[in-house]
Amino acid sequence: MNHVLSASWAGVLLLCLAFDLTGLAQQKPKNAGPVPEKQEGAEVAADRVLARFYETLDFAVIYREMYVSDPLKHREVQIIMGNLLLQGTRDLKVPPIDFATMERAYIAMRNFDFLVSAENFTDERDERFDKELKPNIEKYYMAMMSPGNWPILTSEQLDSRFTANLNHMSEFFRKYVVSRNFSTDLYRKRIASFKESRPPEQSLERLFGLSQDIYVVQRERLHLYFVEENGQFRMLSTTPRVMD
Repeated sequence: MNHVLSASWAGVLLLCLAFDLTGLAQQKPKNAGPVPEKQEGAEVAADRVLARFYETLDFAVIYREMYVSDPLKHREVQIIMGNLLLQGTRDLKVPPIDFATMERAYIAMRNFDFLVSAENFTDERDERFDKELKPNIEKYYMAMMSPGNWPILTSEQLDSRFTANLNHMSEFFRKYVVSRNFSTDLYRKRIASFKESRPPEQSLERLFGLSQDIYVVQRERLHLYFVEENGQFRMLSTTPRVMD
């Protein structure tokens, strides 16, 4: 499997786990556009998020240090995980799973999103990646997405059937992220050649019940969404920039 195909696999994985807000937020934002000075602040915040991630390769740090505060953080987790947990259910009711378990799953999902992206832009084309990717997909990802794995109805099932499998996949991708390549000429060249095929989602203000603006920033394979809290920009959510 060559790296072009490997990157395609990674894109499929990223898309399969991303929350599709399209059907939930059809209206356009109420404002004509973000205030330029505020957008610049969001861009700086996004740079900090990426730099911090490459320091740790652990999204839990971003979630703990750079995310919005409650109740917005709580709402984000509920939206993303609630949508996921509706898969395979017949009564369209989110199973009664405790928030701590959903939060672990959310962090595992975002960790995976960021690591897949980071591997794409920093790896050194190690031949082992191609050899190891397929068996890891088959063992963990395909098992997780198998119809027999759904619905997930309890906290224990979410931990064992979803979060654990994603964590295994993240461990695999983490091995091939080369943090020292972040912001190098090689990194910038790959960023320049990236082709976005999926626009950012619209009207997240309405979805979250906000009267303030949400600012979107493009970094690597991801759209990152920020809001201003007490004069600082904090991360709210993320969606993919690639369409299968």
